Amino acid sequence: MERLEQSLDKDYLPVKLRLEDLESIQHVLAKAKGFSIEAAGFRFVSVEELKEKKNGITLTDVIIRSVDPFITIFLARGSSSLRAEPGEAVGAGMFHHIDAVLTSARRQPAILYTFYTVLIVIALMVTAPRLPFPLIARPWIGVFSFVGLAWICWLFYVRLRRHSIVVIAKKGHPTNFFSRNKDQLIVGLITVLLSIFGTAMLTANYPQIQDLFSTLFKLE
Repeated sequence: MERLEQSLDKDYLPVKLRLEDLESIQHVLAKAKGFSIEAAGFRFVSVEELKEKKNGITLTDVIIRSVDPFITIFLARGSSSLRAEPGEAVGAGMFHHIDAVLTSARRQPAILYTFYTVLIVIALMVTAPRLPFPLIARPWIGVFSFVGLAWICWLFYVRLRRHSIVVIAKKGHPTNFFSRNKDQLIVGLITVLLSIFGTAMLTANYPQIQDLFSTLFKLE
């Protein structure tokens, strides 16, 4: 009986790669044969060639591969994954280095892009109206429901249509501010609104917390 080698593969939460990440991947695969990048209907043999032809462009369907060892990175609209053929020590080492690059390129905070977040938000939206909150807190429940629904819509949009984003520009590239920071601004806004909701709920149900805030502001 012979044990069969298992291929190395890993799927990722939504990622956003920039030129530095592509250069890091190319550096890891420097000794591999047959390196190529497929994007926008073309095949490029280096990151430099991709930058020359598509500089400043945002791509959503990219495949990076090498032939020997056989390693493939799929960066698609609805998924992102890394695959390597089994039984190659060199390929395994490259796999783990590329895995580190893709993991660091995940949208942050990564936990908010999991479907567990959807289940938690829905559970809170269903149970919050049934909890014995004071009347003053009722409007905040509606705010939370609106923000929660907005976040769920954003999460599904990203997971289904913008799962993998490849920006052919380095961080700090002088592009439009909103385009460059759109994701962070949306996440920041939703986080602030949820924080406001949480604070309102605590102060409404625990007067001692409100007294503590009042004392702190008086001290200032």
